[in-house]
Amino acid sequence: MKRLALLLLFILPLGGFFPLLAQDEAVDLSKPPYEMGHTEAYALFYENYRNKQYDLANQFGEWMLYALPREIDKIPQFSLEKQFERFVEVYSGLAKDETDPTVRMGYYNKVQGLFRKINEVFTPDEIDAFQWKITKGTFFQQNYASIPGALDSTYAAYQEAFDLDYQRLAQISDGYYVRLLIDNYAARRMKEKAFAIIDKVEPIASPGLMAVIDGARNKLFDSPEERIGFLQGKVQDNPEDQALIKELAELQNEVGSRAEAIALYTRLYELNPSFDNIFVLAEIEASDAKYRRSNELFTEALDKAPSDVKKKEVALDISKNYQSLEELVNARRFARQASQIDPKWDQPFLEIARIYAAAVSSCTQGRSVDREDRTVYWLVLDYLDKAKSVNPSLSAAFTRSYAQYEAAMPSTEDKFFNSWTVGESFKIDSGVNECYSWINESTTIR
Repeated sequence: MKRLALLLLFILPLGGFFPLLAQDEAVDLSKPPYEMGHTEAYALFYENYRNKQYDLANQFGEWMLYALPREIDKIPQFSLEKQFERFVEVYSGLAKDETDPTVRMGYYNKVQGLFRKINEVFTPDEIDAFQWKITKGTFFQQNYASIPGALDSTYAAYQEAFDLDYQRLAQISDGYYVRLLIDNYAARRMKEKAFAIIDKVEPIASPGLMAVIDGARNKLFDSPEERIGFLQGKVQDNPEDQALIKELAELQNEVGSRAEAIALYTRLYELNPSFDNIFVLAEIEASDAKYRRSNELFTEALDKAPSDVKKKEVALDISKNYQSLEELVNARRFARQASQIDPKWDQPFLEIARIYAAAVSSCTQGRSVDREDRTVYWLVLDYLDKAKSVNPSLSAAFTRSYAQYEAAMPSTEDKFFNSWTVGESFKIDSGVNECYSWINESTTIR
Protein backbone atom coordinates (compact mmCIF):
# COMPACT_ATOMS: atom_id res chain seq x y z
CA MET A 1 0.00 0.00 0.00
CA LYS A 2 2.97 2.35 0.57
CA ARG A 3 3.95 1.87 -3.04
CA LEU A 4 0.39 2.70 -4.13
CA ALA A 5 0.30 5.84 -1.99
CA LEU A 6 3.59 7.06 -3.46
CA LEU A 7 2.32 6.34 -6.95
CA LEU A 8 -0.84 8.38 -6.36
CA LEU A 9 1.28 11.23 -5.03
CA PHE A 10 3.14 11.45 -8.33
CA ILE A 11 0.00 11.04 -10.42
CA LEU A 12 -2.40 13.59 -8.91
CA PRO A 13 -0.40 16.77 -9.68
CA LEU A 14 -0.62 15.83 -13.34
CA GLY A 15 -4.38 16.36 -13.32
CA GLY A 16 -5.18 12.68 -13.05
CA PHE A 17 -3.56 11.60 -16.35
CA PHE A 18 -0.21 9.90 -17.06
CA PRO A 19 2.03 11.17 -19.83
CA LEU A 20 1.11 9.57 -23.14
CA LEU A 21 3.36 6.87 -24.48
CA ALA A 22 5.34 7.63 -27.57
CA GLN A 23 3.50 6.63 -30.72
CA ASP A 24 6.27 4.32 -31.87
CA GLU A 25 6.54 2.60 -28.49
CA ALA A 26 5.01 -0.89 -28.50
CA VAL A 27 2.06 -1.24 -26.14
CA ASP A 28 1.19 -4.54 -24.52
CA LEU A 29 -2.55 -4.25 -23.88
CA SER A 30 -2.47 -7.20 -21.51
CA LYS A 31 -0.29 -5.32 -19.03
CA PRO A 32 -1.24 -2.47 -16.70
CA PRO A 33 -0.01 0.97 -17.85
CA TYR A 34 3.19 2.56 -16.66
CA GLU A 35 4.73 -0.71 -15.51
CA MET A 36 2.31 -0.90 -12.61
CA GLY A 37 1.64 -4.17 -10.86
CA HIS A 38 -1.71 -5.90 -11.10
CA THR A 39 -2.68 -5.04 -7.54
CA GLU A 40 -1.96 -1.30 -7.83
CA ALA A 41 -3.62 -1.03 -11.26
CA TYR A 42 -6.72 -2.85 -10.05
CA ALA A 43 -6.93 -0.62 -6.96
CA LEU A 44 -6.85 2.50 -9.15
CA PHE A 45 -9.35 1.00 -11.56
CA TYR A 46 -11.80 0.12 -8.82
CA GLU A 47 -11.52 3.48 -7.08
CA ASN A 48 -12.24 5.36 -10.29
CA TYR A 49 -14.99 2.94 -11.30
CA ARG A 50 -16.66 3.39 -7.92
CA ASN A 51 -16.53 7.18 -8.37
CA LYS A 52 -17.83 6.89 -11.96
CA GLN A 53 -14.61 8.31 -13.34
CA TYR A 54 -14.94 6.06 -16.34
CA ASP A 55 -12.07 7.49 -18.39
CA LEU A 56 -9.55 6.72 -15.62
CA ALA A 57 -11.23 3.41 -14.81
CA ASN A 58 -10.77 2.44 -18.45
CA GLN A 59 -7.13 3.55 -18.42
CA PHE A 60 -6.23 1.51 -15.34
CA GLY A 61 -8.44 -1.51 -15.89
CA GLU A 62 -8.80 -2.34 -19.59
CA TRP A 63 -5.71 -4.56 -19.46
CA MET A 64 -7.77 -7.12 -17.52
CA LEU A 65 -9.94 -7.74 -20.60
CA TYR A 66 -6.79 -8.83 -22.48
CA ALA A 67 -4.75 -10.51 -19.74
CA LEU A 68 -7.84 -12.28 -18.36
CA PRO A 69 -6.40 -12.81 -14.86
CA ARG A 70 -8.43 -15.26 -12.80
CA GLU A 71 -6.92 -13.88 -9.59
CA ILE A 72 -4.97 -10.84 -8.40
CA ASP A 73 -2.56 -10.85 -5.52
CA LYS A 74 -3.97 -9.38 -2.29
CA ILE A 75 -7.49 -9.10 -3.83
CA PRO A 76 -9.14 -12.28 -2.54
CA GLN A 77 -12.61 -11.22 -3.74
CA PHE A 78 -11.44 -10.64 -7.32
CA SER A 79 -13.75 -12.01 -10.01
CA LEU A 80 -12.90 -11.74 -13.69
CA GLU A 81 -16.56 -12.09 -14.64
CA LYS A 82 -17.31 -9.11 -12.39
CA GLN A 83 -14.78 -6.99 -14.32
CA PHE A 84 -16.53 -7.80 -17.60
CA GLU A 85 -19.77 -6.68 -15.99
CA ARG A 86 -18.14 -3.46 -14.76
CA PHE A 87 -16.75 -2.68 -18.18
CA VAL A 88 -20.24 -2.82 -19.66
CA GLU A 89 -20.93 0.13 -17.38
CA VAL A 90 -17.56 1.79 -18.09
CA TYR A 91 -17.91 1.70 -21.89
CA SER A 92 -21.58 2.72 -21.69
CA GLY A 93 -20.66 5.66 -19.45
CA LEU A 94 -17.90 6.77 -21.79
CA ALA A 95 -20.29 6.55 -24.74
CA LYS A 96 -22.88 8.62 -22.93
CA ASP A 97 -20.38 11.42 -22.30
CA GLU A 98 -18.95 11.32 -25.84
CA THR A 99 -20.07 14.00 -28.33
CA ASP A 100 -18.40 12.46 -31.39
CA PRO A 101 -20.89 9.88 -32.77
CA THR A 102 -18.13 7.78 -34.31
CA VAL A 103 -16.24 7.52 -31.03
CA ARG A 104 -19.49 6.89 -29.16
CA MET A 105 -20.33 4.03 -31.50
CA GLY A 106 -16.86 2.65 -30.92
CA TYR A 107 -17.59 2.32 -27.21
CA TYR A 108 -20.95 0.66 -27.94
CA ASN A 109 -19.13 -1.81 -30.18
CA LYS A 110 -16.74 -2.57 -27.33
CA VAL A 111 -19.70 -3.47 -25.12
CA GLN A 112 -21.05 -5.78 -27.78
CA GLY A 113 -17.59 -7.32 -28.00
CA LEU A 114 -17.77 -8.05 -24.27
CA PHE A 115 -21.01 -9.98 -24.76
CA ARG A 116 -19.32 -12.14 -27.38
CA LYS A 117 -16.10 -12.60 -25.44
CA ILE A 118 -17.76 -13.60 -22.18
CA ASN A 119 -18.85 -16.84 -23.83
CA GLU A 120 -15.37 -17.48 -25.22
CA VAL A 121 -13.54 -16.91 -21.95
CA PHE A 122 -15.84 -18.77 -19.57
CA THR A 123 -17.59 -22.09 -19.61
CA PRO A 124 -21.36 -22.11 -18.91
CA ASP A 125 -20.68 -23.37 -15.40
CA GLU A 126 -18.38 -20.43 -14.57
CA ILE A 127 -20.83 -17.60 -15.21
CA ASP A 128 -24.50 -16.79 -14.75
CA ALA A 129 -25.46 -17.01 -18.41
CA PHE A 130 -29.08 -16.09 -17.62
CA GLN A 131 -28.05 -12.84 -15.91
CA TRP A 132 -25.76 -11.97 -18.81
CA LYS A 133 -28.74 -12.21 -21.18
CA ILE A 134 -30.56 -9.71 -18.96
CA THR A 135 -27.51 -7.43 -18.89
CA LYS A 136 -27.26 -7.62 -22.67
CA GLY A 137 -30.94 -6.86 -23.20
CA THR A 138 -30.83 -3.98 -20.72
CA PHE A 139 -27.83 -2.45 -22.51
CA PHE A 140 -29.60 -2.45 -25.87
CA GLN A 141 -32.85 -1.27 -24.32
CA GLN A 142 -31.19 1.69 -22.61
CA ASN A 143 -29.32 2.71 -25.77
CA TYR A 144 -31.94 1.90 -28.42
CA ALA A 145 -31.89 5.43 -29.83
CA SER A 146 -28.16 5.27 -30.61
CA ILE A 147 -27.63 1.72 -31.82
CA PRO A 148 -29.20 0.49 -35.08
CA GLY A 149 -31.46 -2.51 -34.49
CA ALA A 150 -31.11 -2.20 -30.73
CA LEU A 151 -34.73 -3.02 -29.96
CA ASP A 152 -34.56 -6.26 -31.93
CA SER A 153 -31.40 -7.12 -29.98
CA THR A 154 -33.19 -6.23 -26.74
CA TYR A 155 -36.05 -8.63 -27.33
CA ALA A 156 -33.72 -11.33 -28.66
CA ALA A 157 -31.65 -11.19 -25.45
CA TYR A 158 -34.73 -11.34 -23.22
CA GLN A 159 -36.07 -14.23 -25.28
CA GLU A 160 -32.77 -16.08 -24.75
CA ALA A 161 -33.09 -15.48 -21.01
CA PHE A 162 -36.66 -16.81 -21.17
CA ASP A 163 -35.45 -19.92 -22.97
CA LEU A 164 -32.79 -20.49 -20.32
CA ASP A 165 -35.13 -20.14 -17.32
CA TYR A 166 -38.66 -18.79 -17.90
CA GLN A 167 -39.65 -19.27 -14.28
CA ARG A 168 -36.79 -17.10 -13.05
CA LEU A 169 -37.55 -14.45 -15.64
CA ALA A 170 -41.23 -14.37 -14.66
CA GLN A 171 -40.28 -13.68 -11.04
CA ILE A 172 -38.01 -10.70 -11.73
CA SER A 173 -39.69 -7.32 -11.09
CA ASP A 174 -43.18 -8.81 -11.19
CA GLY A 175 -42.54 -10.33 -14.61
CA TYR A 176 -41.23 -7.11 -16.18
CA TYR A 177 -39.12 -8.79 -18.86
CA VAL A 178 -41.82 -11.29 -19.72
CA ARG A 179 -44.28 -8.41 -20.07
CA LEU A 180 -41.94 -6.73 -22.54
CA LEU A 181 -41.74 -9.89 -24.62
CA ILE A 182 -45.50 -10.46 -24.62
CA ASP A 183 -46.27 -6.83 -25.47
CA ASN A 184 -43.70 -6.89 -28.28
CA TYR A 185 -45.04 -10.06 -29.86
CA ALA A 186 -48.65 -8.93 -29.45
CA ALA A 187 -47.94 -5.55 -31.05
CA ARG A 188 -46.23 -7.25 -33.98
CA ARG A 189 -49.00 -9.86 -34.30
CA MET A 190 -46.49 -12.68 -33.76
CA LYS A 191 -49.16 -14.95 -32.35
CA GLU A 192 -47.18 -18.18 -32.13
CA LYS A 193 -44.33 -16.58 -30.19
CA ALA A 194 -46.71 -14.71 -27.90
CA PHE A 195 -48.80 -17.77 -27.10
CA ALA A 196 -45.68 -19.90 -26.59
CA ILE A 197 -44.66 -17.54 -23.78
CA ILE A 198 -48.18 -17.18 -22.39
CA ASP A 199 -48.72 -20.95 -22.21
CA LYS A 200 -45.58 -21.39 -20.10
CA VAL A 201 -45.90 -18.48 -17.66
CA GLU A 202 -49.66 -18.34 -17.16
CA PRO A 203 -49.69 -21.03 -14.44
CA ILE A 204 -47.09 -19.11 -12.39
CA ALA A 205 -48.01 -15.53 -13.33
CA SER A 206 -48.52 -12.83 -10.70
CA PRO A 207 -51.73 -10.75 -10.87
CA GLY A 208 -49.87 -7.93 -12.62
CA LEU A 209 -48.37 -10.26 -15.21
CA MET A 210 -51.73 -12.01 -15.63
CA ALA A 211 -53.35 -8.69 -16.55
CA VAL A 212 -50.74 -8.21 -19.27
CA ILE A 213 -51.31 -11.74 -20.52
CA ASP A 214 -55.06 -11.25 -20.74
CA GLY A 215 -54.67 -7.91 -22.48
CA ALA A 216 -52.22 -9.31 -25.01
CA ARG A 217 -54.33 -12.38 -25.67
CA ASN A 218 -57.34 -10.17 -26.39
CA LYS A 219 -55.26 -8.16 -28.89
CA LEU A 220 -54.22 -11.34 -30.65
CA PHE A 221 -57.74 -12.58 -31.29
CA ASP A 222 -58.80 -12.26 -34.91
CA SER A 223 -62.52 -11.90 -34.17
CA PRO A 224 -64.84 -10.93 -31.31
CA GLU A 225 -66.06 -14.53 -31.28
CA GLU A 226 -62.54 -15.77 -30.46
CA ARG A 227 -62.31 -13.27 -27.65
CA ILE A 228 -65.75 -14.20 -26.34
CA GLY A 229 -64.78 -17.86 -26.34
CA PHE A 230 -61.63 -17.09 -24.38
CA LEU A 231 -63.49 -14.95 -21.84
CA GLN A 232 -66.21 -17.55 -21.42
CA GLY A 233 -63.55 -20.05 -20.44
CA LYS A 234 -62.02 -17.57 -18.00
CA VAL A 235 -65.40 -16.81 -16.43
CA GLN A 236 -66.13 -20.51 -16.13
CA ASP A 237 -62.86 -20.97 -14.25
CA ASN A 238 -63.41 -17.79 -12.20
CA PRO A 239 -67.19 -17.53 -11.74
CA GLU A 240 -66.95 -14.66 -9.24
CA ASP A 241 -64.37 -12.52 -11.06
CA GLN A 242 -66.37 -9.35 -11.61
CA ALA A 243 -63.85 -7.75 -13.97
CA LEU A 244 -63.98 -10.77 -16.28
CA ILE A 245 -67.78 -10.96 -16.16
CA LYS A 246 -68.08 -7.26 -16.94
CA GLU A 247 -65.67 -7.52 -19.87
CA LEU A 248 -67.56 -10.48 -21.30
CA ALA A 249 -70.91 -8.75 -20.78
CA GLU A 250 -69.73 -5.64 -22.61
CA LEU A 251 -68.43 -7.75 -25.48
CA GLN A 252 -71.65 -9.77 -25.74
CA ASN A 253 -73.60 -6.54 -25.78
CA GLU A 254 -71.26 -5.17 -28.46
CA VAL A 255 -71.85 -8.12 -30.82
CA GLY A 256 -75.62 -8.02 -30.27
CA SER A 257 -75.96 -11.02 -27.94
CA ARG A 258 -78.43 -9.13 -25.78
CA ALA A 259 -79.78 -12.01 -23.73
CA GLU A 260 -76.29 -13.22 -22.82
CA ALA A 261 -75.23 -9.69 -21.90
CA ILE A 262 -78.25 -9.18 -19.65
CA ALA A 263 -77.65 -12.52 -17.95
CA LEU A 264 -74.05 -11.51 -17.23
CA TYR A 265 -75.00 -8.05 -15.98
CA THR A 266 -77.60 -9.70 -13.76
CA ARG A 267 -74.90 -12.00 -12.38
CA LEU A 268 -72.75 -8.96 -11.64
CA TYR A 269 -75.66 -7.36 -9.80
CA GLU A 270 -76.22 -10.52 -7.77
CA LEU A 271 -72.53 -10.81 -6.90
CA ASN A 272 -72.20 -7.17 -5.93
CA PRO A 273 -75.20 -4.82 -5.90
CA SER A 274 -72.97 -1.76 -6.11
CA PHE A 275 -74.12 1.50 -7.62
CA ASP A 276 -72.31 0.84 -10.91
CA ASN A 277 -73.66 -2.70 -11.28
CA ILE A 278 -77.22 -1.62 -10.43
CA PHE A 279 -77.05 1.39 -12.73
CA VAL A 280 -75.89 -0.49 -15.83
CA LEU A 281 -78.58 -3.15 -15.38
CA ALA A 282 -81.23 -0.44 -14.92
CA GLU A 283 -80.13 1.21 -18.17
CA ILE A 284 -80.36 -2.09 -20.04
CA GLU A 285 -83.87 -2.73 -18.71
CA ALA A 286 -84.92 0.78 -19.79
CA SER A 287 -83.48 0.27 -23.28
CA ASP A 288 -85.59 -2.90 -23.51
CA ALA A 289 -88.69 -0.86 -22.53
CA LYS A 290 -88.92 -2.62 -19.18
CA TYR A 291 -89.48 0.69 -17.48
CA ARG A 292 -91.00 -0.56 -14.25
CA ARG A 293 -88.17 -3.02 -13.58
CA SER A 294 -85.72 -0.32 -14.60
CA ASN A 295 -87.18 2.07 -12.05
CA GLU A 296 -86.97 -0.54 -9.31
CA LEU A 297 -83.25 -0.74 -10.00
CA PHE A 298 -82.79 3.02 -10.43
CA THR A 299 -84.52 3.59 -7.09
CA GLU A 300 -82.07 1.15 -5.50
CA ALA A 301 -79.19 2.93 -7.20
CA LEU A 302 -80.45 6.29 -5.97
CA ASP A 303 -79.83 5.21 -2.38
CA LYS A 304 -76.27 4.16 -3.24
CA ALA A 305 -75.31 7.07 -5.50
CA PRO A 306 -71.77 8.17 -4.58
CA SER A 307 -72.35 11.86 -5.35
CA ASP A 308 -75.01 14.48 -6.00
CA VAL A 309 -74.10 14.39 -9.68
CA LYS A 310 -75.04 10.70 -9.85
CA LYS A 311 -78.13 11.24 -7.69
CA LYS A 312 -79.57 13.93 -9.95
CA GLU A 313 -78.88 11.86 -13.07
CA VAL A 314 -80.57 8.79 -11.61
CA ALA A 315 -83.56 10.84 -10.45
CA LEU A 316 -83.98 12.21 -13.97
CA ASP A 317 -83.69 8.70 -15.44
CA ILE A 318 -86.52 7.60 -13.15
CA SER A 319 -88.56 10.60 -14.31
CA LYS A 320 -88.07 9.64 -17.97
CA ASN A 321 -89.12 6.06 -17.28
CA TYR A 322 -92.29 7.22 -15.57
CA GLN A 323 -93.03 9.46 -18.52
CA SER A 324 -92.66 6.45 -20.82
CA LEU A 325 -95.14 4.65 -18.57
CA GLU A 326 -97.44 7.73 -18.87
CA GLU A 327 -97.32 8.16 -15.10
CA LEU A 328 -96.87 11.91 -15.32
CA VAL A 329 -97.34 12.73 -11.64
CA ASN A 330 -94.44 10.46 -10.68
CA ALA A 331 -92.44 11.70 -13.64
CA ARG A 332 -92.74 15.29 -12.39
CA ARG A 333 -91.94 14.25 -8.81
CA PHE A 334 -88.54 12.81 -9.74
CA ALA A 335 -87.76 15.64 -12.17
CA ARG A 336 -88.37 18.03 -9.30
CA GLN A 337 -86.11 15.91 -7.08
CA ALA A 338 -83.33 16.20 -9.65
CA SER A 339 -83.83 19.97 -9.75
CA GLN A 340 -83.70 20.22 -5.97
CA ILE A 341 -80.35 18.42 -5.97
CA ASP A 342 -78.97 20.87 -8.57
CA PRO A 343 -81.13 23.98 -9.06
CA LYS A 344 -78.79 25.25 -11.79
CA TRP A 345 -79.21 22.17 -13.99
CA ASP A 346 -81.29 22.82 -17.10
CA GLN A 347 -82.35 19.23 -17.80
CA PRO A 348 -85.04 18.87 -15.07
CA PHE A 349 -86.73 22.06 -16.35
CA LEU A 350 -86.72 20.70 -19.89
CA GLU A 351 -88.12 17.41 -18.62
CA ILE A 352 -90.98 19.07 -16.72
CA ALA A 353 -91.79 21.09 -19.84
CA ARG A 354 -92.04 17.81 -21.78
CA ILE A 355 -94.17 16.29 -19.00
CA TYR A 356 -96.70 19.17 -19.15
CA ALA A 357 -96.77 19.02 -22.94
CA ALA A 358 -97.43 15.28 -22.63
CA ALA A 359 -100.28 16.09 -20.22
CA VAL A 360 -102.03 18.06 -22.99
CA SER A 361 -101.68 15.11 -25.37
CA SER A 362 -102.97 12.72 -22.70
CA CYS A 363 -105.93 14.88 -21.64
CA THR A 364 -107.06 15.58 -25.21
CA GLN A 365 -106.84 12.00 -26.40
CA GLY A 366 -109.92 11.31 -28.53
CA ARG A 367 -110.96 14.95 -28.76
CA SER A 368 -109.73 18.24 -30.17
CA VAL A 369 -107.45 20.61 -28.29
CA ASP A 370 -109.49 23.62 -27.07
CA ARG A 371 -108.36 27.03 -25.89
CA GLU A 372 -108.38 25.92 -22.20
CA ASP A 373 -106.01 23.06 -23.01
CA ARG A 374 -103.70 25.48 -24.76
CA THR A 375 -103.18 27.46 -21.55
CA VAL A 376 -100.95 24.61 -20.32
CA TYR A 377 -98.40 25.68 -22.95
CA TRP A 378 -97.89 28.93 -21.02
CA LEU A 379 -96.55 26.73 -18.20
CA VAL A 380 -94.51 24.69 -20.67
CA LEU A 381 -92.89 27.91 -21.87
CA ASP A 382 -92.26 28.98 -18.28
CA TYR A 383 -90.10 25.87 -17.75
CA LEU A 384 -88.34 26.32 -21.06
CA ASP A 385 -87.49 29.86 -19.94
CA LYS A 386 -86.11 28.48 -16.67
CA ALA A 387 -83.90 26.04 -18.60
CA LYS A 388 -82.67 28.88 -20.80
CA SER A 389 -81.94 31.06 -17.77
CA VAL A 390 -79.54 28.50 -16.25
CA ASN A 391 -78.06 27.42 -19.61
CA PRO A 392 -78.12 30.19 -22.24
CA SER A 393 -76.23 27.99 -24.71
CA LEU A 394 -79.06 25.54 -25.40
CA SER A 395 -79.07 24.10 -28.91
CA ALA A 396 -80.98 25.12 -32.02
CA ALA A 397 -83.32 22.18 -31.36
CA PHE A 398 -84.41 23.95 -28.18
CA THR A 399 -85.17 27.11 -30.14
CA ARG A 400 -87.30 25.17 -32.63
CA SER A 401 -89.16 23.43 -29.81
CA TYR A 402 -89.78 26.76 -28.08
CA ALA A 403 -91.27 28.24 -31.27
CA GLN A 404 -93.59 25.25 -31.68
CA TYR A 405 -94.96 25.64 -28.17
CA GLU A 406 -95.38 29.38 -28.67
CA ALA A 407 -97.44 28.70 -31.77
CA ALA A 408 -99.62 26.24 -29.81
CA MET A 409 -100.52 28.59 -26.89
CA PRO A 410 -103.87 30.49 -26.87
CA SER A 411 -104.26 32.98 -29.71
CA THR A 412 -105.23 36.63 -29.33
CA GLU A 413 -108.78 35.63 -30.25
CA ASP A 414 -108.79 32.91 -27.56
CA LYS A 415 -107.69 35.41 -24.93
CA PHE A 416 -110.36 37.93 -26.05
CA PHE A 417 -113.23 35.44 -25.84
CA ASN A 418 -112.10 34.20 -22.40
CA SER A 419 -111.22 37.66 -21.08
CA TRP A 420 -107.65 36.61 -20.37
CA THR A 421 -105.40 39.61 -19.88
CA VAL A 422 -101.72 39.37 -20.72
CA GLY A 423 -99.55 39.58 -17.61
CA GLU A 424 -102.18 38.29 -15.20
CA SER A 425 -101.66 35.13 -13.13
CA PHE A 426 -103.39 31.98 -14.30
CA LYS A 427 -103.77 28.66 -12.44
CA ILE A 428 -103.42 25.35 -14.27
CA ASP A 429 -105.63 22.98 -12.26
CA SER A 430 -109.10 21.47 -12.29
CA GLY A 431 -110.46 24.91 -13.22
CA VAL A 432 -108.99 24.35 -16.66
CA ASN A 433 -110.00 20.70 -16.81
CA GLU A 434 -110.23 18.00 -14.17
CA CYS A 435 -107.53 16.15 -16.07
CA TYR A 436 -105.02 18.88 -15.10
CA SER A 437 -105.87 19.00 -11.40
CA TRP A 438 -102.58 17.29 -10.45
CA ILE A 439 -100.54 20.07 -12.08
CA ASN A 440 -101.82 22.76 -9.71
CA GLU A 441 -99.32 25.43 -10.77
CA SER A 442 -99.69 29.08 -11.62
CA THR A 443 -98.39 30.68 -14.76
CA THR A 444 -98.62 34.08 -16.41
CA ILE A 445 -100.89 34.82 -19.34
CA ARG A 446 -98.72 35.52 -22.38
